[in-house]
Amino acid sequence: MTVVEEVKKAIPYIRDLLPKDVKVSFEFDQSIYVTEAVKGVLFEGGIGAVLTGLMVLLFLGDALRHHDRTNYSGSLSCQLSYFSGWQDRVSIS
Repeated sequence: MTVVEEVKKAIPYIRDLLPKDVKVSFEFDQSIYVTEAVKGVLFEGGIGAVLTGLMVLLFLGDALRHHDRTNYSGSLSCQLSYFSGWQDRVSIS
């Protein structure tokens, strides 16, 4: 997305370099749709991570209570790392 923004910023400079009879314009901008699609995927991935964690804790809750607490920390650390990266807009993959 930063490439699109840099191109938009560079268009006035490019216009000044070209002859006056050459017309430069920004047409067919699909970056808006791509940005919204990425946001949607991140949001749905977050919902999926939360629901998966809840299902694991729900169905394995009794089994996990009888074992060491490290089982909880493993599943929770994956979810927390996802959300901390999501808020900072950094991918963990």
